[in-house]
Amino acid sequence: MIVLSGSELKASITFDGPMVEEEDVSAKEIWETSESYRYDPAKKDHLIVFGSMVDFEHLNPIKNKEVREDEEEEVADENESIAEKRARRARDRKRALEKRQQEQEDLMNQRKHVREEGDPFQKTYKAKANGWYRFCVTASWHAVDVEVDLRREKELGGVGPNGHVYTLEEKTLAEEENYMEEDTAEKEGIKDEDFKATREKLKSLRRLLGKLYFRFIVVW
Repeated sequence: MIVLSGSELKASITFDGPMVEEEDVSAKEIWETSESYRYDPAKKDHLIVFGSMVDFEHLNPIKNKEVREDEEEEVADENESIAEKRARRARDRKRALEKRQQEQEDLMNQRKHVREEGDPFQKTYKAKANGWYRFCVTASWHAVDVEVDLRREKELGGVGPNGHVYTLEEKTLAEEENYMEEDTAEKEGIKDEDFKATREKLKSLRRLLGKLYFRFIVVW
């Protein structure tokens, strides 16, 4: 999970369940159960209950930005002409538009900075029961923009050396590297030493291209 943007780049998260152990239930039933769900101590052996504060404030460029005082709104002069009124209103609209544009630019720069400089918060659990689980994000004050990636081991090929389920990027790169390992110099009709050197360079290039590709598809 990453807190991408907001007045504060932090939020509290909770993950608990299973709320409903049956998989074939309607969205309405899941919603109603989530609203009334309470922990059942009798089933504590397979419950997941987790809560934490996720803080990316150290990556917030807006907090450290010098704030420019807004220009004072022009006071209408009772003696101004129609042309002067129109000119004053046009200046007010221009200032308002520039302010909105600057806010949007700050927001996009904030998202970009967090993506480039921040490491996501990760937590991995071994679920002991099938069913529907609940994940909630709550901002401490103002709204925040977050990105959440919920992954399952059986869909992404296992758990990596870092103790977390592989990402789609890691799964794709692993599959392509396995495919390269199955190839041989004999199949390609070249010398073994040349083949090994070429294969290692291809692996390195593929990892770099993979990172660029997956970064591109998640940025908006």
